[in-house]
Amino acid sequence: MYGAQYFDCADVSGLAVHWEDEIVFWSDMNLGHIMYSQLDGRYHAFLLTGLVKPKSLAIDPVEGLVHFTITFTYLLTYYGLAATA
Repeated sequence: MYGAQYFDCADVSGLAVHWEDEIVFWSDMNLGHIMYSQLDGRYHAFLLTGLVKPKSLAIDPVEGLVHFTITFTYLLTYYGLAATA
């Protein structure tokens, strides 16, 4: 059974789930980072920090990548998920 977990987030703008590893990822546009945790809220951690308004997220579990956009730019970028395993 899953319970509610609360984290200090200013503006969650993207959410994606790695269904194979049961990890949820989210981006916080105002604080400028991408975070992740287990689906039940355990093991909350930062994947990337110091970003300028990260927004949409997509997970590619086969390639082990998280794709994300940067607001007000035409950038679509990615980052390896090896650190989350």
